[in-house]
Amino acid sequence: MAAQLVAEHGRLESVGYALPNRHYVPVDMKYVGIENMTPAKAEVFCPLAAPSGLISATVARNRNRKQ
Repeated sequence: MAAQLVAEHGRLESVGYALPNRHYVPVDMKYVGIENMTPAKAEVFCPLAAPSGLISATVARNRNRKQ
């Protein structure tokens, strides 16, 4: 999204994001006979209460690049 914004708006120099790093863990459903703990079979997840920090990124225009 950021690259598209910078590409489409010539006066825009950069776009930055800081998003919460949220983790979702698979729910153990063996008690009802469903395998949900292996990555290939996991379909039901539970979000952890608190984020584990922020993931951030910035996309900026390269003014030194020849057009």
